[in-house]
Amino acid sequence: MNYFPADIKKNIIQNVLEVYLQTKELDIIFSSKFHLKWFFEFTGQAFALPIENFSITEKAFLIYDQWISKERTPHAFLKKNKFYCLREMINHLSLIFQPREGLSRDLTKKHLKLCKNAIQIYRKIGNNKPINIKTRKHLLTVLMGITDSLLQGEGLTIQPQLTQSQSWDVLKLLFELWLVTGTHDPQLWDLFKSLAIRWFHRKETVIIWSATVFGLMNRVIGILYGEHEGTKTVTITL
Repeated sequence: MNYFPADIKKNIIQNVLEVYLQTKELDIIFSSKFHLKWFFEFTGQAFALPIENFSITEKAFLIYDQWISKERTPHAFLKKNKFYCLREMINHLSLIFQPREGLSRDLTKKHLKLCKNAIQIYRKIGNNKPINIKTRKHLLTVLMGITDSLLQGEGLTIQPQLTQSQSWDVLKLLFELWLVTGTHDPQLWDLFKSLAIRWFHRKETVIIWSATVFGLMNRVIGILYGEHEGTKTVTITL
């Protein structure tokens, strides 16, 4: 669909999403993995639409949120393809963080809202149980890519308000989910070290890193000295 004219692409995506939302028997649409892949082609493109098509992108967010919260989920998602679907969603959500040039103040606010929606869904995916190791690793890798783009990318010039606002939320989410996973994966740690060294010129990184270390320290104190000292959980407070 990348080569379709913009208006045709927008109309196709809108029609597909509306048909899905109006369909009561979802298994009619999703009878195989092929149909899932076909549907993902359209939902994924919804996150790359211009922000002027805000209402269409919101429909894609609604669908993904329903799938994760199991409010309205096709059986094909729940059976053999759950983790494949989660990884596809993780990829698609990252598209909303791409900088858009020439946005008005109103459209910038809408773009910020869409980014916050993506962060909420990422948080739900990260805290989703059960979730396999491959999907957790994929989530952390994509979040590191988004963080690096916000702190280092061209968005700093094109959309400084967006990047400065969202870098706080994405960094905090990255550190939170890193702790939730408890990962010891050498590849992930090597990637984190190679990227994080490029982020420490930004105050967001210094403040959130310090808050994370402080949260870990309080938890260790609680473990060492009992329930009246420290904390029962690791809490990142900004």
